[in-house]
Amino acid sequence: MEIKHHLEQNLRHLHLSGMTENLDLRISQATEGRLGYVEFLSLVIQDEMESRNHNRFQKILKAASFGNERTFEEFDFR
Repeated sequence: MEIKHHLEQNLRHLHLSGMTENLDLRISQATEGRLGYVEFLSLVIQDEMESRNHNRFQKILKAASFGNERTFEEFDFR
């Protein structure tokens, strides 16, 4: 698996952590014959996009500084 190790290093170097996280799953799907080249590439790109969207959302939530969660019963409507 020298190629896989090299691929993981390159993905990390390019800051593509979403692809790196699911690489084992996608490789196993491809080797089992369930994914062709185009499907494999499409899924690893989709994995990266989902990871970036999740990270962006988490940063926005953190920057919003909402504080503690509240229920309707606890909210002060004044």
